[in-house]
Amino acid sequence: MCNARSIPAVSHTLKFQSNLPTFWRHVVDLNPFLHIMKIVVKRKNRYAKVLKVNFYGKRIIGELVLFQFFKEQIPNGQNFHIHFIYFEDGNYHFSIKYFDSTTIEYVERRTYYNHVSTRKSTEKNFKNCTVEKRDRIPGEMLDMFMMEEPMKPWKDIPIIHNFGLLSANSDVDKNFEWSENLKIKDSDIVIDLDFYSNKNINFAAAIYSDGSEQYFDLSKAPGTVVEKIIKKGNLNLKLYALILEN
Repeated sequence: MCNARSIPAVSHTLKFQSNLPTFWRHVVDLNPFLHIMKIVVKRKNRYAKVLKVNFYGKRIIGELVLFQFFKEQIPNGQNFHIHFIYFEDGNYHFSIKYFDSTTIEYVERRTYYNHVSTRKSTEKNFKNCTVEKRDRIPGEMLDMFMMEEPMKPWKDIPIIHNFGLLSANSDVDKNFEWSENLKIKDSDIVIDLDFYSNKNINFAAAIYSDGSEQYFDLSKAPGTVVEKIIKKGNLNLKLYALILEN
């Protein structure tokens, strides 16, 4: 028990080619309960996951694997796990889990629309932990994941929400965690960095209801856009990358 205390698909590898369209879309027409969309970057024979999202029952789960930003904000952090969950009833949180090598504690920092809750424990399963709650701190970089207002239940249309955007330079390999054994699936968006020199690559996911497509229409965006969409009822879950000149 925690002790609380308050403190005020089609596989697509994107390459730089003269005949490549600058806008590429694929609507995934599979069972959304079983389907995961993922963005992967490639460098020679190495791959790195960046962002993945999916419907999972009555929730949307997203996972970020672009850890360099979080390592810079939390220098003592190790073994990061970063995800967000948006439930059908409107409940939402953004979670950063890591091991603090200085305090020798496991930490989970959950950001809600009206507060940040941090739990700490010497046990990985957080069976015995302390919890600290606080309001937003102006200028705190990690507080940018806090919502300005509560998220809406899925039934309260229109639903229009971008789950945030992270960017990385295509030439900076330290932004990614590389593997030669990563399994690539047909539903993955694969961006081949060997074909993109000194480009700014933006990664994001969004959810919107039918009739709200115009808020996330990237067909006229500058640069190169690749996106995939899962439909569930009247909801559209979009995963996309936008590649721009640096």
